[in-house]
Amino acid sequence: MTQKLQDGTQANRRKAFAASAVPNHAAEAFVCDASTSLRLAVRTARLSDQAAHLTSVLESRTVINLAAGIVMGQNRCSQTTAMSILWAASNSRNMKLRDIAARVVSTASDEPPTTHFDQQSLTA
Repeated sequence: MTQKLQDGTQANRRKAFAASAVPNHAAEAFVCDASTSLRLAVRTARLSDQAAHLTSVLESRTVINLAAGIVMGQNRCSQTTAMSILWAASNSRNMKLRDIAARVVSTASDEPPTTHFDQQSLTA
C-alpha cells in the first residue's frame, strides 16, 4: 500500500520514511551504535552468568573435597577410594554428589562449610 506524503511523493507503508527523509550515514551510525551496545550487553550478561556458575562450582568443590577428607579419615583410604564411595552413595540414592557431600560434612561439624576464595579475584 502506498500513501501520499506532504511533499506530494508516495511512500510504501512498510517503509517508515521516504528515502530522503533520513540520511544513510545517520541511519548506519545509529545501527552501528545500537549493535555495539547490544553486543556489549549480551557479553556482560554471559560473563555475569559464567562468574556465578564458577562461584557455585567452587562452593560445591569445597564441600565435596571436605567430604572426601572425612571419608578418607573414617575409612583410612585414598582420595580415589573416598571419591568412589561418595559417587556410589550418590548413585544409589539418586542424589547429586554435592548433596551427599553436604550430608557427610554436616555429620562432622555443626557449622556449614565455607569456601576460602576471594570473590573479587573471580571477577577481575
